[in-house]
Amino acid sequence: MGTVSLFRQPVFLLLLTGALAGLNFPLGKIATDAGVSPVLWAFLISFGAVISLLPLL
Repeated sequence: MGTVSLFRQPVFLLLLTGALAGLNFPLGKIATDAGVSPVLWAFLISFGAVISLLPLL
């Protein structure tokens, strides 16, 4: 029952997904106001998702 089992709990994954999806739009607005390209922002969000999910495979 280590931290790996916590990350595989459905409730934890649901809450984490909701939190990250909720933060995506405000952070995207801040990034756009700071001059970050929307294509670069989409790449960063997708890359972050890949990095966070890769260890669970």
